Amino acid sequence: MNELVVGVDGSDQSAAALRWAAALASASQTDLRVVEAWTGGDPLAQDEIAEQVKAELAAYASAALEGSSADLHVDFEALHGTAAAALLKRLKGDSGLVLGSRGRGGFLGLLLGSVSRACIEHAPCPVMIIRQLGPPALPGSTILVGHDGSASARSALEWAVDLAGPLKARVVAAYAWRAGASEVRPALHERLKGDATSAIAGWAGQVGEDVEPVEIEGEPRMELVKLAEQRNAGLLVVGRRGGGEIRALRLGSVASYLVTNSPIPVAVTPPPD
Repeated sequence: MNELVVGVDGSDQSAAALRWAAALASASQTDLRVVEAWTGGDPLAQDEIAEQVKAELAAYASAALEGSSADLHVDFEALHGTAAAALLKRLKGDSGLVLGSRGRGGFLGLLLGSVSRACIEHAPCPVMIIRQLGPPALPGSTILVGHDGSASARSALEWAVDLAGPLKARVVAAYAWRAGASEVRPALHERLKGDATSAIAGWAGQVGEDVEPVEIEGEPRMELVKLAEQRNAGLLVVGRRGGGEIRALRLGSVASYLVTNSPIPVAVTPPPD
């Protein structure tokens, strides 16, 4: 990840996203770019409007980051156009995008709205959704990755391992599975549990020897949130699409649930090329 882009709009949620992004950028020694989308105005005065938006962004960021000890390089950019289209046009494969869970103005309705949906579904880079207003807790924390054996899940785990290095964070790869109605007999249930344990250990080992594998039985969306809270995770990572080999729900539905319900920040990574 060579740059971290954070979309802001003046709301409390976007200020929290900015503080979280600044902490991540500082800890990972990544450049931070603060952006805001704007529309309308005099077509002949777009350069002047863009400069005004950039000046307002700088003042907003200074106020939002007041008291922060983050050591980082920050640029400001005014994006002309609707929020989703402008952001998607701006992003690159080696970017990371940070958004608040909901906002106003250019980023209205991020909780369930079209902007977050469009970015999560179409961005060429990981999209991080920040729901809480409290201080970020990333360096030295746990990064939890939902895994189902798919190529998309492996890509998510590889991204998490790369991110964890400079943060000195632990990476936990979790596979959530469920037994069918005909598979509840003790012997068969234990065999399925063993299969799940072996599967996640193998998937984790393919990416890094320091990745901790965990199997959990239950509905993937609920179990990932529960495990994230138990481990006091600083970030929950899932691939945009799933479809695993051992009865996993598609991570598409899991990702959709997590970005609107997880109490901790969620990163959704794009599928591999």
